[in-house]
Amino acid sequence: MLTMYSKNNCPYCVKLKNQLTSWNVEFNEVNIEQDTNAKNFVVEQGHRSVPILYNDLDHINHNNITKEQLLNL
Repeated sequence: MLTMYSKNNCPYCVKLKNQLTSWNVEFNEVNIEQDTNAKNFVVEQGHRSVPILYNDLDHINHNNITKEQLLNL
């Protein structure tokens, strides 16, 4: 299952969420402003911005990914 880390008022988060939804890709959204453990995880992994997309513990570069690649994870 994919996990998308997001935060409030993030247009890039909305864009990725809409893209994943339109592709019928299942994902869990975790807002790092509401979940301290998630925020700590994102920071510990070296990320400084959202959205961040993970498949279990593997980071996925969502900027260049296709629907087919996501469905084959």
